[in-house]
Amino acid sequence: MKFSFDIGNEETHRVEFERNWFSGRTKIMVDNESAQLKNPWLLTTHFNKEFVVKYEFTVGRKECHELIIEHERPQYMGGFFPHDYRVIVDGVLLQKHHGY
Repeated sequence: MKFSFDIGNEETHRVEFERNWFSGRTKIMVDNESAQLKNPWLLTTHFNKEFVVKYEFTVGRKECHELIIEHERPQYMGGFFPHDYRVIVDGVLLQKHHGY
């Protein structure tokens, strides 16, 4: 799953989110600065009791925005079915995505 969006009015930031369906590697890029959120070499990437994982960030310097990306996997056999992704900026749902 890969998607991107812009945040901000006066100070605009480009956010790109990417998750590899096979390895589980998850990363986010804000204004071409990348951060890895999940490493495929860690067991917690592949075995987790939680069905919803929240990634929370603060984006911006002049005008700060609270960014939350929620990743929800299916309850059974999560690797074989599409996942749901929700992008919430400052408490408002900005985007929804469904896929691998």
